[in-house]
Amino acid sequence: MLRYFRDFKRLGFKQIFVAWTAFLALIFLVGYSLGAFRPDHLLFIFTLSLMASLALGREKARQFLKDWTPFFLFWLAYDMFRGVADQVRTINIENVYNAEKALFGWTCGGIVPPHCLQAFKQAKAGTWYIEALDVMGAAFYAGHFFGPWVLGLSLWGYRKDRRIFFKFQYSLAILNALGLLTFLWFPAAPPWYVQKTPGAVLRFEQPGQEFLVEGSEAGLKRVDKLLGTNIFGEVWGKMNPNRFAAVPSLHGGHSLIIAIFGVLAFGSWGWKRWLFFLYPAGMWFSALYLNHHYLIDPLLAAVYVAIGMGLTEIWIYPRFIRKYLLDYHELSAEEQARFPRPTPPDSIEDAPPTPEGS
Repeated sequence: MLRYFRDFKRLGFKQIFVAWTAFLALIFLVGYSLGAFRPDHLLFIFTLSLMASLALGREKARQFLKDWTPFFLFWLAYDMFRGVADQVRTINIENVYNAEKALFGWTCGGIVPPHCLQAFKQAKAGTWYIEALDVMGAAFYAGHFFGPWVLGLSLWGYRKDRRIFFKFQYSLAILNALGLLTFLWFPAAPPWYVQKTPGAVLRFEQPGQEFLVEGSEAGLKRVDKLLGTNIFGEVWGKMNPNRFAAVPSLHGGHSLIIAIFGVLAFGSWGWKRWLFFLYPAGMWFSALYLNHHYLIDPLLAAVYVAIGMGLTEIWIYPRFIRKYLLDYHELSAEEQARFPRPTPPDSIEDAPPTPEGS
């Protein structure tokens, strides 16, 4: 039975259902015990699974759940556990600010870049281009919640390239895991905490208990005022589970990894595929403009992206993805030349060996 389960290509619908239920139950149990579980987690998974089953049909839904189960689990584990990351250590505030000032303070007369942008916004308040930048920043920042899912669905459903889909999925998972470990080891205050309002005295004292339950939408408050809503205030002020997970910026990391895999997957678009990099450029600028991150935050995320992609390409792809997830016809021409073509099985239990022959 263990041999049957270790090859995802052989899983039947019942086995998928059992594994899916067991993993979700485990994550929800741990998340609930840590106080990190939120109802939207369960609603999201239930809705997405139901939509897949209704829209794709039984066989395609079976493939969908097999391929996307790790993606769901990585996202759930990350989103739950980052909510308690800022409650385990002293928050890093002044040292992060000083590092940003030492590295990039020269760009604006000794002022850190995000605070320099706040001064610019205050000086030009009410102009059309400030309002345009506010809306643009909000649009990029809101895209963070959908970007990985949109690209993943494009790779899996539109491009139908499971090789690059799995590489994207596991590279993103490693990025999130490294980010979560950093949040646990080095919880850090964002620039909006240090500078609550432009021109005010900088604040370096440890946050009070209220910041563990009440955050700040920072520069997005202007967008709510412009639109006459409180959408960003509710999301960042009430639903954001970690106010002190500024280092690294996963907004910056996710947008960069989306751009890289977009360029890799849509090579047939020619020069147009490089337009994917407008997304991380806009996201990085918005992170500073909205006072949510220092410049060092997305730069560290870029290092984590390189580590995630490197580990996936060198270790995870050849040892796991190619071996247990991909069918023979999905291998590259070079890989097919290395492995003999499997013979059709007489039954499920007599399924052919994986490309590695195991």
